[in-house]
Amino acid sequence: MRLPPGTAPDAAFTEAAHAEAVCRACGIRLDARLHSGRIVDVYRARLIAEPRVLVAAKITRPQWRGHAGAIRLVAREYHALKAVEHPHLVRALGFAERGGIAALVTEFLPGGDLVPLAGEPPERWMPAVRAVVAALAALHAAGFVHGDLKARNVLFDGRGAAKLIDLGSARAIGAARTAGGRTRAHVPLRFALPAASPVEDVYALAVLLYELITGRLPFGPEPAAWSEPAPIEPGVSCGLEALAARVIATLRAEKPRETGTLIEFADVLESVHGEAVEPA
Repeated sequence: MRLPPGTAPDAAFTEAAHAEAVCRACGIRLDARLHSGRIVDVYRARLIAEPRVLVAAKITRPQWRGHAGAIRLVAREYHALKAVEHPHLVRALGFAERGGIAALVTEFLPGGDLVPLAGEPPERWMPAVRAVVAALAALHAAGFVHGDLKARNVLFDGRGAAKLIDLGSARAIGAARTAGGRTRAHVPLRFALPAASPVEDVYALAVLLYELITGRLPFGPEPAAWSEPAPIEPGVSCGLEALAARVIATLRAEKPRETGTLIEFADVLESVHGEAVEPA
């Protein structure tokens, strides 16, 4: 979930008045609404005890007040984040439910997302992608699938470190996977996955890398069916050519086992990174 730059408090706070009790329970005061989703609103907030400390808060929207499914969605994200603490995964700070309203509080990441780096030279986005792969590996090792990897779900902290966010679509490996809630452009098109699987994160990683290398999505933002992705033009980097080949092979996969693995991507990314840091 993207966190664009905050704006001055506005009418959003008449909508957020319903969340006053849950905000008090979390020890926060809302500052500005940053994003509105179908089920949750995302706010920049401040700690009541330390007003200079900024945090982010996901709060279920007024129309979902008392809805058990909406509350479970936010609670599930909190528990997944607490189960897998990793330096490149957004840090969960608290969760509360009061009066049918749920809130998840996380660290605030002010550095923007990965979207503007699409099409830039690999050295610009390579550290972030390697960080994301490390976070995904930790999630998979703990038994979770992220389920909605995309450029907007990679944010940077104040020091420029990339962190994977938005585990609203996360599921335990093997859990039933519902159709909704994810970004169509990053979901496998040639095969179905009825249960949550690391395969979907590997496929989404290939889509993300294609976007970063070429500056465009392989099948468009709302693909209806699979079509041959446009080739990635070879560059001067042997490592980047190998990475492009791995990406295309994954996007062409007709069966889950043909997507490759996170380790294979990590190995190729390491090669590209090594070339980028070698002295000319």
